[in-house]
Amino acid sequence: MWTFLSELIASFWRGELMWHAHTIGFKGLDLFYVLSSLGLILIAVISLMRERGKNAGQSQRCVFWIAAACVIATIVFLGFLSLRFDFGRCINPSRERPYFFQGRLLLGALIPFATLYVYGLNRLLRPVPALVLAAVGAIALMITVSEFLANRVAFASQYNWFHM
Repeated sequence: MWTFLSELIASFWRGELMWHAHTIGFKGLDLFYVLSSLGLILIAVISLMRERGKNAGQSQRCVFWIAAACVIATIVFLGFLSLRFDFGRCINPSRERPYFFQGRLLLGALIPFATLYVYGLNRLLRPVPALVLAAVGAIALMITVSEFLANRVAFASQYNWFHM
């Protein structure tokens, strides 16, 4: 289960770019993607459960519950499909790794996922609300710089026009 979830979330964040049959990315950043996603979505769901009895923001909580249902249903559906089929001699998925962990399969849940992620970050940084925007900006900058560094081998290749 950890293999399926971690590779699905990491691929969802970084994409599926490959260079010489190897996925481009940093393992440390993949771990950040997985832990922050699971942690912040868990914080969002726990916050929604704690505020269940309060009437303020009922429609907003309903939207967050629908977002959580979309994300969870998409992941469960991909997990079900991964276990349902025998992939024979296919390369990806294969019998050894029978998982649909391609992040592009989750793109239908991108907006609900981002909504829950930022809501969880907001609940985590509730004592200092001004830090939420700074944290989102820092995460976006870290992702941009690390992806640029990870993809520099492809950018510098003589077989594309980025090196000119």
